Amino acid sequence: MAAHSDPGHNRISEVPPLAQADAVKQPAADRKDPNTGSRPLGAVTDCASAALTMALLAAMSFAVDGELHLSHLLLLAVPVLASLVVRLNDRAVGRVSGVPSASSKREFRLDLLRLFAITGVICIHAVDAMFPSVTTGAAPDPTMAALLPGTGTLDLYAALRTCCYGFNIVYIMISGALLMRWKDEPLKDFYLKRVSKVLLPLLIYYFFYHWQNGMLFPLSAARIGSIFRGFFTADIELCPFYWLIYIIISLYLIYPFMRYMMKDLPYSALTVLAAGIVLFSGTVSYTGFVFAPVIGFWLGYAILGYWVTRPESRRFDRFLLLFGIVQAVVIFRLIRQSTLNGTGYNGYMGLITPYTPIMVFLCLGYFAFVYLLPKRLVPGGKLIRFFSKYSFSAILVHWWVLYFILGRFYAQSASAGTQTGIFRSLFLSGGIFHTIYDALLMNAGTHSALIWLVAADLILSAAVGALFEEYVLKAPLRIWDLLVIRRPFLRKT
Repeated sequence: MAAHSDPGHNRISEVPPLAQADAVKQPAADRKDPNTGSRPLGAVTDCASAALTMALLAAMSFAVDGELHLSHLLLLAVPVLASLVVRLNDRAVGRVSGVPSASSKREFRLDLLRLFAITGVICIHAVDAMFPSVTTGAAPDPTMAALLPGTGTLDLYAALRTCCYGFNIVYIMISGALLMRWKDEPLKDFYLKRVSKVLLPLLIYYFFYHWQNGMLFPLSAARIGSIFRGFFTADIELCPFYWLIYIIISLYLIYPFMRYMMKDLPYSALTVLAAGIVLFSGTVSYTGFVFAPVIGFWLGYAILGYWVTRPESRRFDRFLLLFGIVQAVVIFRLIRQSTLNGTGYNGYMGLITPYTPIMVFLCLGYFAFVYLLPKRLVPGGKLIRFFSKYSFSAILVHWWVLYFILGRFYAQSASAGTQTGIFRSLFLSGGIFHTIYDALLMNAGTHSALIWLVAADLILSAAVGALFEEYVLKAPLRIWDLLVIRRPFLRKT
């Protein structure tokens, strides 16, 4: 999943895709609050946002089994109230954490690429939810099949899904691009930041998905222990997109050491290495000669991300974009041929993903496209910065949002009563979002319904992710910061 780019640096959020990992920390007394004149209004906004978060959690709690449990709500209120206190305290001392300013030293092209990446990941899961036959090989649902505008439409959706698969890899490449750059940072600091910005949010959302699937309450030591074991053994049945974040976390173990290698590696040698990674992808995928050194596969993608974002690589952008477009055409042709041959998903997927020249050039083409955009067309406004800031939280919650819109995530039974029925209808079916989806599906066709599903998921995931990050995760992460990162015996002497 974002899950986000590297979810732990410069915001995948930085995954996900959590404040800038490399931001220079200033004492609160030296940091000016840009909202000093509107602190009362800001405090009111914080309180209203915390109340909205609590209402959302209450609706989620109700949706699990159709009942409101006071004990559950009281437990959920603890991190919300604690996070609100942290926010209000930060605002009082002038340490607010708003959207990064346009003048901050950010790479807005990578911010834009993160937005494309999270959109692509959502598109994969939207296609899977609407047309499971694309990957299962089973016959499409008769009702949905009747709505398809043509016999080749499923192949088109399969090609879209496969091209979007590359955005999973884009996250890995962005993480390599940002975290392989030289920085004189102690290993301890690097790993503690990754725990704070990636591992802890990932764990909290892991509990979230167990809760939403009715597998958290009633709380017990055995149940909590089982969830922890599942998290650390990558049992991701309830949140299958976690595979991406686990891969990025595994690369974190290597990145600090790769920095020393990249620091003194001439660009010409780096280019040869990048060419070798592409070559190795071909020998692994298409020949019996499996020669895949340690720099291949996921680490190879991370190195390619570092290479393609180097300023010297801009001279290759037009070629990479052309190669990327060619790969998209090749992908559609392979899928169409598999359909005609009757081999389906298994007939083409192994030829395209995950470590093949087709996927390598497709992903490099995504980077080239963003870098070739004229500067005036690269948005650096608040909207892009907002999506970049909360992209990791958005990628972690998008799975829940998708099935919230589709109305498939929750228990089908609810307590009797008119008010309960209204409450259940509003929150269990996704309310107006689901209504619009159904209307588009029946009246405008599958294309319009898919576009709406992806757009609604993207917007709601960013909104819900922002609320959760600021009013649920903030207190636990601040406690970790105070107890571990800022403890005197862990500081540099």
